Amino acid sequence: MEKPNITLLCPACGYELSEIIIGNLAVDVCLDSCGGIWFDNGEMPDVDDLDKEMGEALTDIEHDPACIIDYDRKRSCPRCDGIFMLKHQFSPLQTAEIDECPACGGIWLDNGELKSIRETFKSDDERLKAETYISSMISAQVSVASAHQARKTKSFHAVAKFLGHMWHDYGLNHFRGRDWPPWRGSFRD
Repeated sequence: MEKPNITLLCPACGYELSEIIIGNLAVDVCLDSCGGIWFDNGEMPDVDDLDKEMGEALTDIEHDPACIIDYDRKRSCPRCDGIFMLKHQFSPLQTAEIDECPACGGIWLDNGELKSIRETFKSDDERLKAETYISSMISAQVSVASAHQARKTKSFHAVAKFLGHMWHDYGLNHFRGRDWPPWRGSFRD
């Protein structure tokens, strides 16, 4: 897919991003300033694994060590006008926080985050073990939540059954078919 030919500004420091081509992938980087990388939607999987050679060239982008970045500031998407990116962890086992645009799906990585992401799993076997562990943890949490919801539902049914017996136990049969409580609607403005 051809990218539109527009000038992109770095969401972290405001400098102009430069397009570099690695293999068949064109990414936008903040050269000679903060060293961040912009990936359009779908480009990140080509470089996130340690065994993918294209990502190696992007792990050490030249940057200016004097460039000061406010990591807590909301960042605007370089592609979408007026859209702030959402900050979240790359994966549950990752410390790297990435910025992702909710509109276009692009991802911004600060300097050093790609290297951190690539080094999390040294092999596909480690990645599979982590995915299995995360799956089992989520499954256990869903089971606990389901059991809790079942207890709440059972309690609700018990209260409803008790209130249903009040009609007979307290001689309130004469209110059947009318609004409850009996004084409802009796107060006029």
